[in-house]
Amino acid sequence: MRTALVVTAAIAATVSLAACQKPAANTAASNATAVGGAATSAASTATGGESMNPADLPRAKPGLWKMKMTNSMMPRPIEFENCITPEDNKVDWSGQQKKNNCTAPDIARGFDGSIHGSATCTMDRGMTMAMQFRMSGDYQSHYNMHMDEDVSGAPMAQLNGKHTMDVEATYAGACMPGQHGTIHAGG
Repeated sequence: MRTALVVTAAIAATVSLAACQKPAANTAASNATAVGGAATSAASTATGGESMNPADLPRAKPGLWKMKMTNSMMPRPIEFENCITPEDNKVDWSGQQKKNNCTAPDIARGFDGSIHGSATCTMDRGMTMAMQFRMSGDYQSHYNMHMDEDVSGAPMAQLNGKHTMDVEATYAGACMPGQHGTIHAGG
């Protein structure tokens, strides 16, 4: 049961990254429009970088990705493979945000090129997850993501509280014809 929950969380994190779009030209004018006219945000102030529109987040290269996820709730890492298709990269971030009842994410690119952000989502049955994340990498051959989560109102009491999750992803080549989603999970 725990493995299923963790794999589901890892897939959700992977899908969230895959649902993002490639970076566009990052100009002050487009950033101001993206955050409702403000040229900076809390994330950009905290990280020392420029505020970003969620649509400008990088997408993982389509293909087979080897993923390793560690989670503060799990005794050992979970390793799995995920096939990301070009169709996965067409998912609209705003649709995912509405589907998961999330606040507008506060996202910024740091001076070192990493991406920092935060959002809060209210799931079914009143479960709330406040997240802060940091992603780095080229998203073509490798990327890392660190997430701090604060969960409340979960139907299973052990899910409540502060948790961390780290995902390390390495591109492994093309998916085989017909492959899509999680290919193998183990740990």
